[in-house]
Amino acid sequence: MLPKLEQIKDRRKSLQINQKEFAKKCGINPSLLNMIERGTTNPSYETWLQIDNCLDIEEAKAKKNLMTVGNICISPFKYVRHSDSINDAIKLMKKYDFSQLPVMSGSNCIGIITEQSILSFKGKGGSAESAKVKDVMEIPTPIIDEKTPITPQLCELLSTSSCLLVSHQNKVDGIIAKIDAIGSLKSK
Repeated sequence: MLPKLEQIKDRRKSLQINQKEFAKKCGINPSLLNMIERGTTNPSYETWLQIDNCLDIEEAKAKKNLMTVGNICISPFKYVRHSDSINDAIKLMKKYDFSQLPVMSGSNCIGIITEQSILSFKGKGGSAESAKVKDVMEIPTPIIDEKTPITPQLCELLSTSSCLLVSHQNKVDGIIAKIDAIGSLKSK
C-alpha cells in the first residue's frame, strides 16, 4: 500500500535526509519532490511507487544500523532475592560498583534495591544488620524487549528509572544502567 502523500515528508525527515539527497536516491527531480511534499502537485503512479520503494529501502537501512538495548545490556546480570540480607546486597553493590540491583523471584523481577532506598531506610532508623531486601526494595523497574532501539524516548524513560531490565523471549535476561545508555550514545 502506498503512503499518503502527507506522509512522504515526515518519513523522509525522520530518516534525516534532505530533499535534494532523497530525490537523487529516488531518481526524481528535487523540485518535483518539493512540489509533492508541499501538496502543489500529485505524482504519477510510477513516481509515487519510486518514492515509496526508496522510503522503504532507506528505513530498512536505518533500522539495520540502529543500536538496540540487547547490544548494550549487561547479561547475565547480578541480582538479589527478597529474602537476602541488606548487608549482602550492599556487599554485592560495593564489589561490582552498582548503584542498584534487581530483586528477583525465579525469572521475575519483583522489585529493585537502590543506594537511595538503603539510605532512606537507614535514615529512618532501620538497621542493615537484621533487615532483609524486602524491607527496602522499591517497585520493579520497567522491562523492555532486547530488540527495542535506543532512541531519545528510551533515554527519557531511563532518566526517570534507576535502570531498565531487558527481556529475551519474555524472560528477564539483562540490565541497562544509565551509564550504559550514555556510553551507547557516545559510540554513535
